[in-house]
Amino acid sequence: MLWTRWTDNPDVVPHAIRALVQIGGEDVREALLELPDFSEEESIRKAAIEGLAEFDDEEVRTTLQAIADNEEESEPIREAARDALAAVDK
Repeated sequence: MLWTRWTDNPDVVPHAIRALVQIGGEDVREALLELPDFSEEESIRKAAIEGLAEFDDEEVRTTLQAIADNEEESEPIREAARDALAAVDK
């Protein structure tokens, strides 16, 4: 429902992402890995990137590093990816 009804609603989706991260699990991780490419809304993308910091594995690290290194991304998105990567590496 989140992905179909409120796809790019910046008033709803970031809060929903944070709630889902608290629940955790593989389905949440997979959705967060897809979301930065799925949504163009910066606050939604940033929330997904921040949520990835809760998942410590190589695919998450690779995704976050790719976002941080992508010069076509906005600086707030790249910074969120760097911060999330630092949190994963702790």
